[in-house]
Amino acid sequence: MTPGEGVYQYATFVLKNKNAVIDLINNQGFGSLKYSSPITEVNKIVIDNLGDDDFITGVQNIMNEGYSNLFGIDDAIIIIALCVITAGVATAKIITSNQNARKIRQELIREGYRTQYLEEKELNEIAYLERERLQVMFLNAQADFVQRTENEKTVEKKNKEDNIVMVLMLGVTAVIIASALIQTKWK
Repeated sequence: MTPGEGVYQYATFVLKNKNAVIDLINNQGFGSLKYSSPITEVNKIVIDNLGDDDFITGVQNIMNEGYSNLFGIDDAIIIIALCVITAGVATAKIITSNQNARKIRQELIREGYRTQYLEEKELNEIAYLERERLQVMFLNAQADFVQRTENEKTVEKKNKEDNIVMVLMLGVTAVIIASALIQTKWK
């Protein structure tokens, strides 16, 4: 799985489970959001806390709770388990890269190589820009998910309409044929 795919899956998970994620954020004290809060605020808090073990545990609990009602559907359980594992791997990759970047920044600052490397202020600015870039990636993934969902609904609606027209046309054809047969029989 590429990092882009991981971000897409994590972002769509946050979008699909927005209320549960907001409950997690509020209950663990990461923020104070309402269910009507924009997804950008939710994304910001999620991104800022990707390295927090308590937050990740809470997200995994949301994943587990969301899939616990599927008893007796073996194939669906396997598919969902794979999705959970995939999302967990993506989360782990994101967390690991964030932790590695944080360690590198701290190491550069600690070693005092400010003449050769970036100063702490510049490193913080780079970290801020990376969070902003991740926020944009989240929003793009969520917008793409919403668009795909809308496209699927549109195709499904069109197929239903086509089926209705087909049934009506068959019905009209059947009435015309029946009336023609009745007329020829009475002659």
